[in-house]
Amino acid sequence: MRTLSMRVFSFEELSEDAKDSARVWWRSRYGFDEDVVTDALREKLAERGFPVEAKDIVWQLAHIQGDGVSFYAHIDLQAAGRRHLDAAERRVLARAVAAGVTARTREGLYGYGRGPNSCFIEVSPSVEYRDCLTPRQRSVVAKIQTALENELVTLRHDLQQLGYQIIAEEESDESLEGFVEENGYEFTEDGRPVRRGRIVA
Repeated sequence: MRTLSMRVFSFEELSEDAKDSARVWWRSRYGFDEDVVTDALREKLAERGFPVEAKDIVWQLAHIQGDGVSFYAHIDLQAAGRRHLDAAERRVLARAVAAGVTARTREGLYGYGRGPNSCFIEVSPSVEYRDCLTPRQRSVVAKIQTALENELVTLRHDLQQLGYQIIAEEESDESLEGFVEENGYEFTEDGRPVRRGRIVA
């Protein structure tokens, strides 16, 4: 029988190349918690007047083409009116809502389905079926739809940037160091993880 020994290091003690190896291991095995990102996006949406369930948020944030954030929910037109319309227009909108006008975000056009870049505003009834509304109501409904579509563009951009920020924080060296310290990991000189005296695959 023989005993082998190895030198182990904290993350801070590693060379830059070894740190890169440790980062690759950590991110491939543990990475970031997707629920943390979704919860933060949900909180931001609620702050901006769009309360939704976590299951209705779809995102892809990998710094590649196609990244984005979408959400699917019914929209409180009265609340939206307070953000975008004057008092007289809000009264007209209230009558339109009483007549049955609703709004929601929907999946993208042309069958793309639910995805990070497939969210748009749908107001019902659609333009061709708004005979139940007065001309003034139709005008105000069209105005709030345009305002919501513009708001959606800005909001989705803000959500995307928030998501990138959270992922960067979750994958930071500080988070890695906290994780390895809490879970008893050290590293070989070349950055392989060691726990309880054994190299971890």
